[in-house]
Amino acid sequence: MDSPLSIWGVIGFEQSKKEQLSRLISGQITQFVIQFSKLLESDLTASQYAILHLLKMEGPQSSSRLAEALGVTLPAVTNLANKLVRKGYVERTVPETDRRTVLLSITEEGLGVVNRMDKHWMDFMEELLEDTSSEELDALIASYDRIGAKSRKVWERGSRA
Repeated sequence: MDSPLSIWGVIGFEQSKKEQLSRLISGQITQFVIQFSKLLESDLTASQYAILHLLKMEGPQSSSRLAEALGVTLPAVTNLANKLVRKGYVERTVPETDRRTVLLSITEEGLGVVNRMDKHWMDFMEELLEDTSSEELDALIASYDRIGAKSRKVWERGSRA
């Protein structure tokens, strides 16, 4: 199947390189989200996976910290956390040093879910990049690092237009 970009090219639509890259990235992000959701375990949403992944990578977190990291409201995180607790993937703990704080921690079962997801993702990426040379990988890594750093700065400024 032709990509949207090749279709535009057929009808003579001129695109700048930045427009072309923007469309490519947008299309790839959409495809990654669709394909990644197919990798998810049947009882897990993408938002629930995001919380589990953050807890695996950063350790116990407060709901407010997770809401900030995910860019969602505190009630949304509370709802997601409640579901993850019921599934046995997350537990709530109260640190001895601050009894007013409640932290969310990933359980062994939750860690197993994330590890299975990570394995599926790495298998997908291995196949995706199998014909990519070392030089091409270096160029992709450098480009993604640069774009990622710039995008974080733009998002932090609140510029979403």
